[in-house]
Amino acid sequence: MAVAAWAASTAFSVGDVRRPSTDQGTGLFFRCTTAGTSASSEPSWPNLIGDTVTDGTCVWTAISSTF
Repeated sequence: MAVAAWAASTAFSVGDVRRPSTDQGTGLFFRCTTAGTSASSEPSWPNLIGDTVTDGTCVWTAISSTF
């Protein structure tokens, strides 16, 4: 499954899945768990499944790339 890269200043809905714009070496994808608009710069992505990161008004949760 092709997953689009994260994008700055973009509206995301709950359930949207994105990957970091550059290879983080973890192979994780991120599911939007709080809808909102991403920040103007990419967040520091978590390294563990289940961890979250706030990005603008969105919250992303790390998931397996084989979801």
